[in-house]
This record gives sequence, C-alpha cells and structure tokens, in this order.
Amino acid sequence: MNLIDFVRLIVHNIKLLIFVPVALAAGVYYLVKDMPNKYEAETLIYTGIASGYNIESTGSSRIDYFSVNNAFDNLINVIKAKETQKEVALSLLTQHLLLDKPTSGIIGVKAYAKLKKIVTPVVRKQLVVKGNFKATYDKLYKSIETNQPEWLNKILNSKHPYYSYRAMSRVSARRLGSSDMITIKYGTDDAFISRNTLIFVVEKFIKRYKFLKKSETGDVVAYFEAQLNKAKAKLNGVENRLKIFRENGKILNYYEQTKSIAGQKSDITDAYKKEVGNLEASRAVLKELEKKLNINKEFFAKNDEILIKKKRLSNLIVALALQKTRKSAENDPTVEQNQTALKQEIEALKKDLQKEVLNMYNYQYSTGGGIAVKTLLNEWLANLILVEQAKARVKIFEDRIKDIDKEYDRFAPLGSRLKKLEREVGVEERAYIEILHGLNQALIRQQNIELSSNLEVVDKPSVSKKPNKKVLLIILGFMVGAIGSLAFVIATELLDTTLKSPARAMKAVGLPFAGAIPVTKKKKVKENQKIIRKALINQITNKILIELKDVPQPIITITSTQTREGKSYLSGEIVDNLRSSGKKVLQINPANSSNNQQYKSDYEYTVNPDLPEKQTLEELVDISLEEVEFDYILLELPGFVKGMLPLKMLKQANLNVLIVRANRSWKKSDKYLSDTYLSQDDVKHLMILNGVKPHYIEELVGDYGQSPYSLRAWVKRAFRLEFKSKKKIN
Repeated sequence: MNLIDFVRLIVHNIKLLIFVPVALAAGVYYLVKDMPNKYEAETLIYTGIASGYNIESTGSSRIDYFSVNNAFDNLINVIKAKETQKEVALSLLTQHLLLDKPTSGIIGVKAYAKLKKIVTPVVRKQLVVKGNFKATYDKLYKSIETNQPEWLNKILNSKHPYYSYRAMSRVSARRLGSSDMITIKYGTDDAFISRNTLIFVVEKFIKRYKFLKKSETGDVVAYFEAQLNKAKAKLNGVENRLKIFRENGKILNYYEQTKSIAGQKSDITDAYKKEVGNLEASRAVLKELEKKLNINKEFFAKNDEILIKKKRLSNLIVALALQKTRKSAENDPTVEQNQTALKQEIEALKKDLQKEVLNMYNYQYSTGGGIAVKTLLNEWLANLILVEQAKARVKIFEDRIKDIDKEYDRFAPLGSRLKKLEREVGVEERAYIEILHGLNQALIRQQNIELSSNLEVVDKPSVSKKPNKKVLLIILGFMVGAIGSLAFVIATELLDTTLKSPARAMKAVGLPFAGAIPVTKKKKVKENQKIIRKALINQITNKILIELKDVPQPIITITSTQTREGKSYLSGEIVDNLRSSGKKVLQINPANSSNNQQYKSDYEYTVNPDLPEKQTLEELVDISLEEVEFDYILLELPGFVKGMLPLKMLKQANLNVLIVRANRSWKKSDKYLSDTYLSQDDVKHLMILNGVKPHYIEELVGDYGQSPYSLRAWVKRAFRLEFKSKKKIN
C-alpha cells in the first residue's frame, strides 16, 4: 500500500472515520458531564533512613543501598497495609458521625449527604458516643471484629468513595528520588475529606511503623533478659559451691598455699638435715671431751644433784627452742618475756652445774694432756648444751615435717575438686558475660530503632484543586475513536482476501486478463464514469476480437464458477458493442437471466437436468445455423457450481470468457471448478473482473475520463510529486 492508496482508503471510508470518533467523543461527554472536581492532598515526611544519624552510626560507615531501598519499601507497604487502611477509614467515619451537619474543614455538603444515605439514625444512635471520638472509634472497631452491625463491613468492602478499602487504596506513597523524604498523596471530590484522610494516614502509619520497629527487638531483649537471669542463677550456684568448698577446706589461695607448703617443706627438710649433721658433730665432740675428763654415766649417776640439774638444763633448752620456732613469737610480747626468763634460768643453771662439776674434782689438771680441767669442763658443758639444743630442734623439725605431710595429704585431693569448681565458674561466667553482651547489643539496637523510627512531618497535609479532565477525556475519546476506526479500516484492507483489483485477480485466477468493469450506482452515473465504462467495454471487445481474428464464425461462451457474477449483463454489453461496430452477433442466454429485460437475447434455453446431454446449438435452441447469418455466436452458460453444463458445446467453443466478481475471494472451490471445466487445450480462455472499485480501474485506463482541473486530480499529482508535469502537449 503506497501513500496514494492510503489517502484513497481514507477518502473512501471518510464517513466511518468521522462518525466513530465523533460518536465516541459525544458518548464520553455524556458520561463525564457531571464529573465532580478533584481535590488532592499532599504531605512530605522525613524518614532519616539513608543519611540520618543514630547510635550505631560511625564516621566510616558506608550506605547499603539495598538495605535502604528495603527499608523504604517496608515503610511504603505499612502505609498501604490493609490494617492501616481500616484504621484510617474508621477514624474518618468516626469524625463524620460525630457531626450533625456539614462542617467546614471536615466534610462538605455533598459528602455529608452521601453519609446520611448509608448511616441510619438507629445505627448512629447505637454507635455514636456524643462528643467522644475515642469511645465512638472503639465501638466502630469492635463492630468490625464482631460484624455487628453488618453494614460497616459492607461499607469497607464496597466502592464507597470515602470509607472503603478501595478508596483508601488510592493513597499513594513514593520516595523522592534518592533522598530521605517520602511524599504521600490522596485525592477525592471533597477538599476537606482529602486533607483529613491524609492527616489520619500520617497519624496511623507513623504509630504503626513505630510499633513494628519496636517489636523487632522487643522479643530479642526479653529473650536475653530471661537467659541472663538463668545464667546469673547458675553462676551464683556454682560460686556458692566454690565458697563452701573453700570454707570447708580452709583454702584462701590454693595455689599460693600449696606453693608455700612446698617451699616450707623444702626449707625445713634442708634445715632438718643440717641440724641432724650438727647434732652428730656435737655428740662426737661431747663424747671426746667425756673421754678426756673420764666422765661416764656412772659418774653422773652418783651425783643425783648434778643429774637433776643436767636434765633441768636439757628441758629448759628444749623449751627455749620451741619458743623460738613459734611463728607468732615475733609479734607476741608474752612469748618474748618467756624466752628472756628461760635464757636467764639457763644461764644460772649453767653456772651452777659448772660449779658442781668442778667441785667433784680435787685436782686442778687432767692426767691426759695438761689442759686445765676448768677449760675442758667449759667445753663439755657448751657441747652438752649444743647437743641438747640440736636434739630439741631436730625433734621440732620432725614434728613440723609431719605437720606439712598432713597438709600435703589434705591439699592433694582438694586440687582436682577445686579445679573443677573453678572451671564451672569460668564457664558460667563466660556464658553470663556473652548473654550480657547480647542483651546490651539488643538494648542498643532497640534504642537505635526507637530513635530512628521518629518520622517527622516536613510539610503538613495541604489540598490543591486538580485540573478538570473532562476536556482531556473527550479529546482522548475522540482520538481513540479515530485511531481505532482507522486501524479497523487499515486492518480490513490488509486482511481483505477478495480479488478486488486486476493485479490480484490475474494472480489468483491464473487466466489471461481481458478487462474489468467498475461498479457504479445505477441511479447516479456521472458522465466521466460513462466514458470510462465505454472505454473498458471497448478494451474487452478488442481483446476478444484479437483472440478470434483468424477464426470464422467463432463461438464465444460466457461462463462463471459461481452464480450472480454478472454474466448476462456483461454479455449484453459485449454484444451491444460488437453490433454497434457493424458485427452480426447471435446471442443465446439462459431463460430468466438477470439482464434479459435490458439486453434482450436472440434465443433462450431452459436450464434443466437434460442440459449436459445437449451436443449442438440446434439441440440447445430451436435454430438452424445454416439459415442464420452471423459473425459471432455468444453463448451464456450457467454457473459451474450448478453442474448443468453442455460440455460438448463448451469444448466446441473457440473462446471462453470467465466472469469473476471483484468483491469476493477466489476459493478452493472456484479453482477446482475452473480446472475441471476449463481444461480444454484447444479452447482459449479470458477473464473479466466485474464490479471493480473505480480507483482500481486506473490500473487499466489511468486518468482517462477525469478532469485535469478537479481537486482529485490535483491531489493525486501532489502525492506523485508531478508539480512540473503539463496537462497537455501541443
């Protein structure tokens, strides 16, 4: 389809292309003529989700855009949640039910009239608590849960413009670019309701958002607090068992005590061994001195007084040694006084014993070495004291070692038990610290969420009147009608499978083309159309004459695959044209053919079941060809589809002219019929396309018959870019 074809298609369907858009625009106008004005309320809220500072914020923290987008999606979904919609709708209904008449700033006259239609005085009396918004709201909310009365649930689930879920779903919320701001909009036909609805939306969704944010960590905090109490109880129990164990075992510091006992034992063992060595040495010296003095046990035994003093001296030395080994002696003044007294008594007893021993000897020098007896006695006495002192210290060391061994025996089994208790305390303490850390983190998170969920209203809800869309809708309706009808026309043209044009007919039928006849209105035939029709009839006649130029008295059959193709009309036109040129034509048509009144045939035959048996024209009609002079015989046959054809005469024909209507498609049945009856090799065939639309005739005659000064001719030249072409050449 080229541009000229497109314009021609528009022109031919101009009535449809004008009527449909105008009708659709008129219908839209009728529907929207009473459309109310639209009022839209808008508010701006700061969230602080992306760039806001909180407890967990750090200078080096990076923004997680996925988390930010998720947070904004959650926020917007809370606004659009059904529970939020229900609370807003009930709050708005409560506010209106408390009024006795339309009130500026709350509800307009038309909106209040709609309210009175859905709320009866009885229902109002049951639910409204005069002057108490909260009590009325609670009653409405409770009635929703119990479905009493039922009308409230019906309103919420209806198409009501103010109090239904459908109305609340018109609340729109979106993030402004990549900022921390969200804008919320809502529009109705009442300015007051638009603003108050948005106020309730902001109030309810902020409250619900805070509740949801707090509930995120509330359960976590409660869990950690419960676990912390359990961990604390376990830790206290283990610590109490450790305390009792230390008290019963008299343990201040097990590791220091065992270290001290080990050190003491090592020191005492070394001192004990050293003291034993000193004792043996003193005994050896004492024995040697006794030999020199010739002192023996019998000597001392004879003198009871000396023996008693010796034992007394030994006891005092042992007592003094015991006093010195006491750990508390350094700080106890009583022990120091006792030690001083013992020392004084020992010194006195030593002098007395020395004197007694000296009195036993009547001689001044010893018999062995010439050493003074007094000197030997002093040495003997000193070594005697040393031996007794060493004995006392050795005995003390032995007792101390026994005590230390007892401590070893006591502390040895306590170590593993103490280690187990300390390990249990450590485990419970670490568990307690971990749970405490988790609780602190949860509390910080909870506090951070509480702080970050404080949404701030930047712009309070304000109302603006939106432009009326009536004109836009009417224009849109007109455009939809125009585009739709144009699309329909183009689709119809593109999907049209009829033969319609000579080019398509030749391609579909596959027979040589003789010409075409345009369709015209019988009552209004213009002069130029008559000229064009005459030219086309001449073309068809000339084509027939050319095909039969060397055939004497040829027989021409006019056929068609279907009925009502215009055979009688065209055969009359052809015969009339041939006769006007001086040719003698014998025309034979079926009886009762459609154009017999306009073009009277020479002979008629009856179409009956016997027709296929007719073999000659004499049998077909009552005529003797030898007695009739003629140049051409034109025989019209019935449509192939009837099946009643004189096949012998069809084969005897010199030329067969197939008539096809342009306003139908070439079906498989047509192809089958044409292949069946037109398969004679010695018969020539031509095709005429009947009822062609005038613009397709231009393929055959061009601009012939058209005024070169008409608007149509000028438009055609414009689309063909023939601005410089001359109308004629002399």
